[in-house]
Amino acid sequence: MPAGLLHQYMLQENLDVAGLARLPLLRRLMSETCLGNVNMNSFPVIGQHEEREQTNAALCAPPGLESFDNVRANMTLPSAERDHISGDPRILGQLADILRGDVAFYERWAKP
Repeated sequence: MPAGLLHQYMLQENLDVAGLARLPLLRRLMSETCLGNVNMNSFPVIGQHEEREQTNAALCAPPGLESFDNVRANMTLPSAERDHISGDPRILGQLADILRGDVAFYERWAKP
């Protein structure tokens, strides 16, 4: 579903961030929709977003490539609503519960 249609649906159904996260396509976005049929053991490296700078440096060093961590493509613009959500433990707990399958998938495969 193109982003425009998803946004229209969100507005039409008056979904908040938790309601959006409950949509089956998004609730299991990484663990099933994107990577459900992928053998995760086939990847030589799976890094954590929080450790991307170190992971990128390690990947670039042996072949002598320049680090690519400074590339900022498709950046999400600042948002007061996102700041509010990320600072609200109640909403974050709700999202962690709704997205627990993807959270478990991330914790299992994204090893430091």
